[in-house]
Amino acid sequence: MRLCTAFLILTFTANAQDAIPPSKRALIDELIKVTDLAATTRKTMDMMANQVGANFNENFSKMIPDMDKLPADKREKAVTLGKEMGQRIVKRMFEEMNKIMDFKEMSETVYIPLYNKFYTEGDLRGLIAFYKTPTGVKFVKVMPELMAETTRLTQQSMTPKLMKVVMEIMQDEQKKMQEEMQKLQD
Repeated sequence: MRLCTAFLILTFTANAQDAIPPSKRALIDELIKVTDLAATTRKTMDMMANQVGANFNENFSKMIPDMDKLPADKREKAVTLGKEMGQRIVKRMFEEMNKIMDFKEMSETVYIPLYNKFYTEGDLRGLIAFYKTPTGVKFVKVMPELMAETTRLTQQSMTPKLMKVVMEIMQDEQKKMQEEMQKLQD
């Protein structure tokens, strides 16, 4: 019985600590509204879908063994089929994500708690004031495209370097594994 009472007290205390004062909650709600977070989130998801599709198309020919050995006309057909498949996969994937993604739920479980954690009421007022300026409005408008472009350029720049490092690590680990397997056989 004492354990149950202690659990209830701890639960109540934790929930009370997590409670957001109404004035702060109103500021968080206003920030979500002025940043048009629902539309920005949707645009970001769309940009991600396009990027995933572009990456799939770019890497498709690398995924098929002996693609370079196919005659040019068959290779071109395979690339076309791959692009079509990539478009279908991305379209379906994001359609399904949109079905299960509930922005109100995401706001309640992700954005609002994080904004509460990281911003004071003064911070929120300052952010709201900024996002109501022409520069703030532009920031919100271009953010999804900026993020998508940043991601694309970063991947373009870093992927070859990362792949080289990954291959080196894999070769080292394979060598170590072979040595360990040899020891087990001796």
